[in-house]
Amino acid sequence: RESATWQHTDQRDAALLSLVNSLGEIDNGSKNSSQSDFLQPDLRWIDTSGLNPQLISVLRRVQYAERSECSRFVKRDNFTSAILFTNEMNYPNEVLSDAGYRLLTLFRLWNAVHYFFPYRTLTTIHWDSSLTTFIPRLAEDDNIRNFELSIYECIARLDDSHAGVSGYSSLPHIMGARRLAIDVEFFDTTAIVTNVYRSPDLENEAHVGDEIVSIHSEPVSRLVRHLRRFVPASHDGCLYRDIPTLMLRTDSAVGVVTVRRNGRLHSVRIPTSQHDVLGTAHGEYRRFVSAANQQNIGIINMEHFHTDSLRMYAQRLRSFSALVVDVRRTAGNHGLVELGEFFLPWPTKVALFSTPDCTTPGRFVNEREHSFGSRS
Repeated sequence: RESATWQHTDQRDAALLSLVNSLGEIDNGSKNSSQSDFLQPDLRWIDTSGLNPQLISVLRRVQYAERSECSRFVKRDNFTSAILFTNEMNYPNEVLSDAGYRLLTLFRLWNAVHYFFPYRTLTTIHWDSSLTTFIPRLAEDDNIRNFELSIYECIARLDDSHAGVSGYSSLPHIMGARRLAIDVEFFDTTAIVTNVYRSPDLENEAHVGDEIVSIHSEPVSRLVRHLRRFVPASHDGCLYRDIPTLMLRTDSAVGVVTVRRNGRLHSVRIPTSQHDVLGTAHGEYRRFVSAANQQNIGIINMEHFHTDSLRMYAQRLRSFSALVVDVRRTAGNHGLVELGEFFLPWPTKVALFSTPDCTTPGRFVNEREHSFGSRS
């Protein structure tokens, strides 16, 4: 900490050299790459940062050091090969009033992504800009709610629907303690009411089929632009799938919503509830499979996949001459394994997965083949 500021580069290099040497003896390893390597860490900065030759030599020894196992803080899940971060101290909200702990939280997140997320170079907003964006914000603002929103926003920059945050306030609850008593689904970029919840003591003026134009005078397009900053969506289909969960949040007992109905605008009052789930939507099976308008082509909508879907539609699925599988509004391999088992008569290799090497942060190796198809 006392060496955090240097007047000259030689002081910097001496401090870094002392730090590396304090880590103990280094066993020399191999410089040869393996044929299974998919991605190697970019360590060109060692040669391009203006370090002195002695420090460069030591850092290269660290790069090629023999490491036979993961560290105390980085483990590997034996079943999924995913990286697990262990033995790290949780920071309670009380200490997050200190800028140092807020910045440490950001650096933990940044390091995890920088060394163990191979798609960080493919994000819409370049990941390397995250530190310059969020360091000033977290250093200057000690509001816990704003801190949590900044972490959600940082995660959303991964453009990956698998990403998420746990241990903080629920993002929907940050947006509002209540939710409008309707369900909304986007068709392209148009928000349509798909379900209306009513009770004897609550009047709900919304109708199924209404187009939502604005909520509390805020246009839907502006709401989407604001909320998309916090949604880690792999693509626009996932974005518009997840946006309604946040868009319907409010702290008001009654929502004032402008809708377009039969070509005319109406201002309607919609009650709100403190419950996140208001009821069970029906009709999911009905839209799982449909027919295109020509050439006997079937369309499978994996957003509505259910464990019974293939059994229920087996005969109809096999009657099509071709099938289009629509996965635009799904994340991951939701239902795709079951689909492969259904259509392929024997195991067929369809993918080769690369997994992170916990002994060399930033290195990914090809080692997991994935097969679809019946095993009987």
